[in-house]
Amino acid sequence: MAVLYTVGGSHYDYASLTIFNKLRETVPEHTVNISLSLKEPWGSLGASTNFTQQLNHLASYRLGSYTEANIRVYKGLSVNMSFEYDRIRNQIYLAQGAVSTDEVLLRIRQLATDYSYYGGFGISYSFGSIFNNIVNPRFGGS
Repeated sequence: MAVLYTVGGSHYDYASLTIFNKLRETVPEHTVNISLSLKEPWGSLGASTNFTQQLNHLASYRLGSYTEANIRVYKGLSVNMSFEYDRIRNQIYLAQGAVSTDEVLLRIRQLATDYSYYGGFGISYSFGSIFNNIVNPRFGGS
C-alpha cells in the first residue's frame, strides 16, 4: 500500500475563452493518491483512489477510483477485469458558447459532465516456459 500527498499548482493556457472568462490561469491544488497492489500465485489485484482539489475554490475537485484484477484460471489461461469511475467537479477548461454534435464527436470540444466510467473484461492465454521473461546473463556484454 502506498499513500502520496502533493501540493502544487497547474498552469493552463486555453485555446478559447472558458465559461469563467479566462484565457489562462494558474490554479493551486493538492492531490492525495492511495494505491494497493497484490501479486499472488492465483493472479494479481490492484486498486487506487485519487482525489484532486483546487485550493482557491474548494468546490472544484475530482475523485476517482480504479480497480483491476488478473486471475489465473488454469496454467497460461487468465481472466482480466478492470473498472474505473470518476466524480468530476473541476471542468474549469470548458469553452464558452454552444457546442455542436460534430465538435463533440470529433473531440474538438467537451460538454460538462459530473462523472466518467469505464469497464473492461478480457481473456488471455500465455504459452511457453514460465521463465521466458528472464534474461539469460550469457547474452549480456562484458
